Amino acid sequence: MKKLIILIVLLLVSASAYSAPLGKIDMVFDGETVETQSTIYSEMYPVKSGGFFGVWYQGGAELGNPDLKIEYEMSYTPVAATFAEPSDATDIDVFCSDTTIRIKSVQPPPMAYLRFKATGNAGNTTGSTITMFMFSQE
Repeated sequence: MKKLIILIVLLLVSASAYSAPLGKIDMVFDGETVETQSTIYSEMYPVKSGGFFGVWYQGGAELGNPDLKIEYEMSYTPVAATFAEPSDATDIDVFCSDTTIRIKSVQPPPMAYLRFKATGNAGNTTGSTITMFMFSQE
């Protein structure tokens, strides 16, 4: 009986260590459509300086391949008109042109709010989509 209890406790402890990812996960884009050369924006996320951020994303298309540019913008306030791309920021992806899953680190400067933007490049097809998650550890 003692062995069974010890085994159950060990299983519960080991399962709990892997049951939840570290940090926070936010759905940024849920298969949202980016028509030809249009631009879509995510909601605004409050961020803390010194945190670690990453994104998981995947392009899609009804016909052909997507051709998307994915980047982020920041602001000191949650007002859409105040968001801008940081001058030293690196785009997340300049040419997302297939349906490969990608994971990238994002290193934003210290600002209060972050949002993502997906834009259709010149070769983007009608019905292109983007799915994206943001991961953060603070």
